[in-house]
Amino acid sequence: MKICQILKFAIEKKKLSNLDAEVLLCFVIQKNKAFIYSYPEFELSKIQENKFKKFIKQRIKKKPVAYIIGKKEFYSLDFLINKNVLIPRPETEILVQESLKLLEKNKNIKNIIEIGTGSGCLIISLAKNIKNKKFYATDISKQALSIAKKNAENNNIKNKIKFIKSDLLKNLNINFTNSILIANLPYLPNKYKKQVSKDLFFEPQKALYAGKDGLFFISKLLKQISKLKNKPKYILLEFDSSQKNEIKKTVQKLLGKINIKFIKDLAGRNRVVIISF
Repeated sequence: MKICQILKFAIEKKKLSNLDAEVLLCFVIQKNKAFIYSYPEFELSKIQENKFKKFIKQRIKKKPVAYIIGKKEFYSLDFLINKNVLIPRPETEILVQESLKLLEKNKNIKNIIEIGTGSGCLIISLAKNIKNKKFYATDISKQALSIAKKNAENNNIKNKIKFIKSDLLKNLNINFTNSILIANLPYLPNKYKKQVSKDLFFEPQKALYAGKDGLFFISKLLKQISKLKNKPKYILLEFDSSQKNEIKKTVQKLLGKINIKFIKDLAGRNRVVIISF
């Protein structure tokens, strides 16, 4: 089939969105979007045609495109993705942006630490944009750490980040003074399991849900931080906008009345909290 024919088949007959059809087809024929619209008469090989149709079937069943093609762009970098890690989302880029702002203002920061690194998209994005700092990333999942290490290697910073298997801070034996600690931990309340889109069923459930109020892991991390003799200078956490008040109460309960700043995403929802000592 020709490009124009197979796109029509995917969009009109199989009801894929234009974007999904374009991304999947570009991946199959290893060409960019400009090519598929510049050369609509380009003939796919039988192998390419069958592969594309297989992808269509997977997408119809709500499997996310990122899992079908095995990669996702984040902060202008490409990351390998599989069933063991969450798909990086645009709103999570706020953690990178805000960290870079803080580093610009605080030249004495020595360590950048990510807790629950998953695919490694946050720590790798920071390591690609920052020099002369030490980078650490933890995750409790050895499968996730394997993906993160591969992503570090693919982005040419394999030896710049120390990856550690750890339950949050448990195995991270460093001096946290003059550090920035970032985390995008599971934060969805369990009740969301019946409300969310089917796409989320394909993502690792342990990386999404965090108890009745969604704050189990955030609270656990803050408790660990409260016991540190030398605390990080900044803590940046992603959360659900509905949790703003509870986040503030939890921070003040565990860390005292310290500086708290909330950052909104592009949709105007509170998305990131910055805690500073």
